[in-house]
Amino acid sequence: MRGQLEEALESFEAVIAEQPGNVDARVRAAELYARQQQNHVRAAELFREIQRIPTVTPGEDVYASNRLVDLLTGPLGEPRRALIELRRIADRYPSLPAATHAREALAALKRRVHGEAHSPTV
Repeated sequence: MRGQLEEALESFEAVIAEQPGNVDARVRAAELYARQQQNHVRAAELFREIQRIPTVTPGEDVYASNRLVDLLTGPLGEPRRALIELRRIADRYPSLPAATHAREALAALKRRVHGEAHSPTV
């Protein structure tokens, strides 16, 4: 299984290098890195790359941004950076349901981040 995972990642990385606009290869590689390899840094890099592809669809962009938020609030431990990503979704796609969800998540995450910043140490 490990060898197959490495081969799959190598294949995706080759496609990514050859086809800079290939969103699908980045999504699939990022998911493998995050879920199978626990390489959350590389997964986040790939999701950020997706956001910068000029031909990315709103759905692909929202998916990549939400997955990036998941990584930032989870294993990467950078909730303040996740706030930026949520604001970006809300601002960029105000008419999509994703914007409503992003605003709700933004409010909840702000409470959490600010609550942690003001909570007394034990």
